[in-house]
Amino acid sequence: MAIRKGIVLGFIILEFISVVSCTGVRVGWHLVKGNRYYAEGNFQEAQVAYTQALEVGEYGEYAHYNLGNVYYTLGERKAALAEWEKAQGAEESRLRFNVLFNKGVLALEEENFKEAERLFIQALEIDSTSYPAKINLEYALLKLSTLQAQASKLHGSPRSHQLDDEGERLLHYIRQKETNRWIASNKIVLEESAEDW
Repeated sequence: MAIRKGIVLGFIILEFISVVSCTGVRVGWHLVKGNRYYAEGNFQEAQVAYTQALEVGEYGEYAHYNLGNVYYTLGERKAALAEWEKAQGAEESRLRFNVLFNKGVLALEEENFKEAERLFIQALEIDSTSYPAKINLEYALLKLSTLQAQASKLHGSPRSHQLDDEGERLLHYIRQKETNRWIASNKIVLEESAEDW
């Protein structure tokens, strides 16, 4: 099974039409500037722009989220996690989903599969249609099952090598809800293309 480990890098852009105050416009301008720098690969300038947005004081959760993405891209995982934590309490559900998803990906990369499971479940409670979150949740559950089976072998326990009851119920529920979209194949189909010749 292929894992969807990509961080949600879609930046939240505020609707500036509804912003009345000059402060809001300045914050928005810094966020837009930071997004442009990030898209161009100029991560240091993006970091400066997001930090300037934080200094102005409004829409801090958006600046923290985007700053976390910059730190993640630069390989500074602890700093990214700290910024995402600051953005997690946002009222806007899309932002909360993105934060939980990104933290889940980070937990997968650190092989903290129990934490990844928890984060992807929370993300799916916000957006139950997210296919990448479902794939990552299934991956985390399968890794937990494998670790459980390995531990069982080491201890000589005759315990089943299956997911625990809660994990089985969760996977069964997701498969029922998404019968038309669920892909549970471990095969990767390679297509021939002109480039293969």
